[in-house]
Amino acid sequence: MITNTMTLDLSLGATPVFPQSLAPGFLATGGLDMRNFLRGMFLLNVGAFGAAATVDMKLQESDDPTFVVGTTDITGAAITQLLAAGGDNKLATIEIKVSQLTKRYVRARVAVGGAATIVGVTPVGCNSNNDPANQYDVAAVVQRKTLTTGKVNIYTPSGLLVRDL
Repeated sequence: MITNTMTLDLSLGATPVFPQSLAPGFLATGGLDMRNFLRGMFLLNVGAFGAAATVDMKLQESDDPTFVVGTTDITGAAITQLLAAGGDNKLATIEIKVSQLTKRYVRARVAVGGAATIVGVTPVGCNSNNDPANQYDVAAVVQRKTLTTGKVNIYTPSGLLVRDL
């Protein structure tokens, strides 16, 4: 029987870059406080690329929650550049463990080059040190829905399993 829910295990714990048309330049998420989590993940969602546009995302860390001072790039924590030539509607993630950080906060910085492009970035805290993780959600999270009764279909390579919730 499944006893935990993803709602309890994951947190939308930092201000996202809400989906928008971003002119050439950059935006960053808020800082995910890694004092509360063992892992963090940043989900990049790219919609329509502008002509010949590029999109990059990297992670940065700081002990300052506003990232005004002491901000450093995290070595190896960057996606391979996404290109308009690769087509629209792309997703990419970067996951990091608290043990890979030297500072308290981590954020994603997304950069658009060439032409305006639709982008959004969602920070997710995982493996909370203090359950439930959703207690660390930012105010922008206005609703979560979890099916808690009935049966769930789980699809595996060997076939369909039906389990009680």
